[in-house]
Amino acid sequence: MTQGNTCSFAPHSALSTTSPPAWAARRNDLRTSSQAHAAKTKPTSTSASLDTRSSRRAVVAGDIDLIAWDKETLCFVEVKTRSSRSFMPAEAAVDEEKRETLCALAREFLRNLVHVQQKSPEFRFDVISVYLESNRSGITLFRDAFRMS
Repeated sequence: MTQGNTCSFAPHSALSTTSPPAWAARRNDLRTSSQAHAAKTKPTSTSASLDTRSSRRAVVAGDIDLIAWDKETLCFVEVKTRSSRSFMPAEAAVDEEKRETLCALAREFLRNLVHVQQKSPEFRFDVISVYLESNRSGITLFRDAFRMS
C-alpha cells in the first residue's frame, strides 16, 4: 500500500451514543449515497450497473464500490469501513483475491467504455479506509493503491 492522505472529521453525535447495529445501518446508508453520487459523476453514455455476462466471457461475481473521474483519470475505488483500528487496517482487507476481482470487473467496465467512447482512459485503483470510532474517526485515501494484474 502507498502512504495515504488522511482527513479527520468529528463523529456524528448519534454515532457515539448508539449501539453498533444502528451505526452499521447509517454506514450502509452512507455507502449507498456515496455510490449514488459516484453514479451521477460517471459519463452519461455508460451504464450505472456493471453487467459482466457474455457468451464469450465468464461471469465475474463482485462489485466496485465507486467509479469516479479525477480529471481525466477514471478511478475504481474500494471502500473499507471499520468500527475499530484494533484488529487490522481496513485497507488490508483488499487482499490479492479482492484485487483480482476488482481488476476483472474493471477490465469489463473499460471494455464497455471503450466500445462507447472509442478510446481507453487512464485509470487507477484507489482504496478508502473509513473508521467510525467515537474517539478517533477518520478517512484515509490510498491513491493508486495497486496496479491491474
